[in-house]
Amino acid sequence: MKSKSSVSVKHDILVNQGRDLVERKHLDRAVPKFLQACHEDPNDAACKTFFLYTSQRIGSFNPDFRDQSKQLKALIRDGHEAPPFSVFCLYDDPEIVRLAAVNTADVLAEDIVPYTDWKCETPGKIRVGYMSSYFRRHALSVLIAEVLKLHNRDFLEIYIFSYGDAADTEERRVIQEYCDHFIDLKGINDVKAAEIIRDNGIHMLFDMNGYSGHIRPKILARKPAPIIALWMSYPNTVGG
Repeated sequence: MKSKSSVSVKHDILVNQGRDLVERKHLDRAVPKFLQACHEDPNDAACKTFFLYTSQRIGSFNPDFRDQSKQLKALIRDGHEAPPFSVFCLYDDPEIVRLAAVNTADVLAEDIVPYTDWKCETPGKIRVGYMSSYFRRHALSVLIAEVLKLHNRDFLEIYIFSYGDAADTEERRVIQEYCDHFIDLKGINDVKAAEIIRDNGIHMLFDMNGYSGHIRPKILARKPAPIIALWMSYPNTVGG
């Protein structure tokens, strides 16, 4: 009989091999690695999600797909963490999608104490922040540029908090032109990034990523502004 540790090591190796193959665009070779890992540890909801999502991407619905999908739903209902964006792509069941986000948010928020001493009590304009990795050559930058331009600066002060690619693109320059403060958080850890947002006295912070793309939800878990909302890029809840 296999020991728990030997199963765990083999499972982890298989998952890592699968993720490496996905990174190198060998999705067809990644699928059997993920499936084998699912058999090694049937309770790993994330691994099942990798298998199902990768299979879906290449249109490979082998005989194991339906069984693994049923098992993943049961695990999510039981509180197991699974990548919310992939679950959102797999299911049209709003409750499963919501629970995947809630389970992930609960794990991310462990041992994090959110701020309650915000620094936005001083009189003046309402300070609105937008946080994203997409302030670069990306559709979101094109969509939000005109919105930023039309903000009434008599009442609003606009902050951009960027943590993505810092390449000097036309889209990024337009965003910089249409805001009052452009603050680059790339390379700054989550604790310090949350502190920077709070110290700027932001009244309302918009998360422009959700669980899509390069995400940094632990910044938001610290609640660096009294009002935080999800907008534009992710049409679903983030669970917290």
